Amino acid sequence: MAGEEERLAFKFYERREVSALTKDGPIWLRYLEERTPSWFRKLEICLLARLTAKAFQKVSFRFNDIPDMPSLLGTTAAEALALYRDYTAASLKNHPKEEQTVLRESLHTRAFRLGRMLSRLPGLQKEGAKKRLVFLLYRNIAITLEGDLPGNLTVPACSFASAYTPEVCFVMSGLDAGVIEGIFGGGTLSFSKRLTEGAPACHAVLQTGE
Repeated sequence: MAGEEERLAFKFYERREVSALTKDGPIWLRYLEERTPSWFRKLEICLLARLTAKAFQKVSFRFNDIPDMPSLLGTTAAEALALYRDYTAASLKNHPKEEQTVLRESLHTRAFRLGRMLSRLPGLQKEGAKKRLVFLLYRNIAITLEGDLPGNLTVPACSFASAYTPEVCFVMSGLDAGVIEGIFGGGTLSFSKRLTEGAPACHAVLQTGE
């Protein structure tokens, strides 16, 4: 994670007015929905990149053809997102199904931990606030979400779809499932349709068992 983005994040959350709560959820969430700073987007991308790199390193002893994550230092949020997209697209090509499953599970495990950490941010007790956080996080990486959480989710536009094969999309969806399941405290996120397979939109369902 880039040091400047981390410093700004702590400064942001130390502000009292940002930590306050309203009946609709935390003010910090409304603030970010209305005016997401570029440093916050960059911070999110750096966190995803670090998580992905560690997940790949966890199983790299089995798959020695996974390259190292490129540095994101000195990049804009848009440049960092493009580097992250291209790195994951190139790294995950040509792996047989059993390797894809191992890589996906490694991503899912670490992403679930991140989701649980995010769920402990102030003001996220209600499902409505959790849904808004998920939609915000995806908007920051140029992915459009529609629908309900828990429930049916549609993805009509995704900045990764043009670069990903269906196989790469399958692996990286472990990150989606882990983060969203973690934020909601469990459940299962499953995809039935994907943009990378030619569908007009991705379709997924988050079932929490409640």
